[in-house]
Amino acid sequence: MDGIDLEPKFVEIARHKVPTGTFSVADMRRFELGKKYDVVQCLFSSIGYLTEGDDVVRALKCCAHHLAKDGIVEPWFAPEDWRVGVPHMAPPVDQPDIKICRMNVSEQDGNLSRLRLHYLIATNGGVEYIQEDHELALYTVDEMLQFFRRARLRVSHDTKGVCGRGLYVARLDH
Repeated sequence: MDGIDLEPKFVEIARHKVPTGTFSVADMRRFELGKKYDVVQCLFSSIGYLTEGDDVVRALKCCAHHLAKDGIVEPWFAPEDWRVGVPHMAPPVDQPDIKICRMNVSEQDGNLSRLRLHYLIATNGGVEYIQEDHELALYTVDEMLQFFRRARLRVSHDTKGVCGRGLYVARLDH
């Protein structure tokens, strides 16, 4: 198992958890791993962080370059599925020495979903508050299918997917 991420801390965590893998800091729009894979996955809705369609196509072309067989992309929400003003809370972490709660209220600006994540983290040393802001593009299924075609990939769309947001399975278009 190999992987890339923009965040060096996440790459270090992956290296620690999977010492036999090769993990590197790289941008999904331009990476070179020097080999082909039976499966290339883009999971956890990370494709949504590419807020320009041309960037999505670049990332898909880069994945296709590394593809021997199948590619799997787990999308972010489609515009018609995104609900503005809905409060969310992730399942809390409740361990003896740490408690974590993450909450947000969904926002939208044009085709961008906005997540202002609020964390409360309690340890024996006190309670800390952290805020993170995330913007992810809301692409329609038709837009995503077109991005795959522009990347010269044959694609099928599973409307349900792993977590209800759908799943795209792509193959090289030979």
